[in-house]
This record gives sequence, structure tokens and C-alpha cells, in this order.
Amino acid sequence: GRRSVIFLNVHAPVLAKADLPADLKFADFPPVKEMLAGFVAAGGELYVCGHCAAVTKVAESNLIKGTVVVGHGDLFKKLPAAALTFSY
Repeated sequence: GRRSVIFLNVHAPVLAKADLPADLKFADFPPVKEMLAGFVAAGGELYVCGHCAAVTKVAESNLIKGTVVVGHGDLFKKLPAAALTFSY
């Protein structure tokens, strides 16, 4: 019942690519593509750093559905003032 946000920056924007291999995963976790799609489908907010996406050559048109590209300052405007946790 809480608002959840994932912010992909530095090298991480590639993880939100729509054409990410379906079998890319860590250890025995589900594939990254599946986890992010499930997160968004469950109401989670997925943000990608626009500058980082440009540097890693990830086109906005190639991001999974529901991903929002934001600038550095824009992310903090979208988070509530009383956010409980912010970790990256």
C-alpha cells in the first residue's frame, strides 16, 4: 500500500530496455525484465535518468512501457517530502 519508486541511473538505464534479453538475471532471481515489468504492473514507478540514458545510448523509445525519463532535479520533485527511504 506504499508508493514505490525505482530510479535507474549511471549504467542502470540499460536494464529498462524493452529489448533486454528475457533471460538476463542475477543468481536465482527472476529475470530483470520480468521483475521490472511486474513492478510497474503492480503500480510501482520506474524512472530513468535522462542524462544517463543518453550516455549509455538507451533511447527513450526503447524503454519498457511505464518508464518515465527524468532529469536529476525532476526526480526529487516527484518524491514526497516525507519519503521514508531513498537508496541507490
